[in-house]
Amino acid sequence: MKISDTFFSMSRFALLCKKDLMENWKKNLFRLIVMYGALTIIFLWYGYFNYKSFDCIVDQPLAAVFSNLEDSQCSFEMVALVWTLFLMGTISASFLMEPMKTKTSRIAELTLPATPFERFIVRWLVFTVGFLLVYFLLFRLADWTRVAVFSIAYPKADAIRSLPMFDYLVGSQTGHWTLVPGALQLWLLILLYLFVQSLFVLGSALWPKNAFLKTFAVGFILFVVYALIVTGEVMWLTDRHTSLPNFWTLTTSWGAIGVLSVLTIFCWTLAYFRFKESEVINRW
Repeated sequence: MKISDTFFSMSRFALLCKKDLMENWKKNLFRLIVMYGALTIIFLWYGYFNYKSFDCIVDQPLAAVFSNLEDSQCSFEMVALVWTLFLMGTISASFLMEPMKTKTSRIAELTLPATPFERFIVRWLVFTVGFLLVYFLLFRLADWTRVAVFSIAYPKADAIRSLPMFDYLVGSQTGHWTLVPGALQLWLLILLYLFVQSLFVLGSALWPKNAFLKTFAVGFILFVVYALIVTGEVMWLTDRHTSLPNFWTLTTSWGAIGVLSVLTIFCWTLAYFRFKESEVINRW
């Protein structure tokens, strides 16, 4: 058999994807319902308090007020997009090595007639790439639910509309609040998300049981230590009346993009090799 066939076979990979989706569809469907419900509740909760002022102004020609309230709703949803994406994305990544939690499921996973790379990449695609596609679909469905509910509750409020995501995503000259001022900051935000999620992918490979809590605890400790070191350095420079340089420049931004890209790929690669080691460590 050729080494390429040993390492990766497209037909075998397709069968493995089909098997994983068919066996876990109930569990995944439940998680999707929970995600949709959480996003919908968040949007409806904020919308309830945001649109309450319609009760006293809906009969008045105050289109500007309607527009401001809707702008507030859209801004909130964009902020919620970032926070819920990071939270749900890390939780999803923590499920990547879920079959390794118990001895029975671990043996079943490791004895599948497929290579470690194929088994790992199937799980990685489902809980990283697949999660992103599903998340944005559910985010849009939750937003449409908010529009439908409040359009019925306030039929005269013509300003209620679905979130124009791209209008509130990038741009410093749009005339309203945007999530990031430019494309470079957007790339930094995307890579920061991928890096944080890759940490939880690695955490799932290291600690299949309670992966999210253990990875979060370790990450929090490391972040606190790093913050204390940076704070101490800044205080030391301040005490010596040393002016602090402007660290965040265009070069620094591109450097951060490069570092985050390398660290993300490193965490994914390390998680794969850790999973590959389990062929010997946890097979029996």
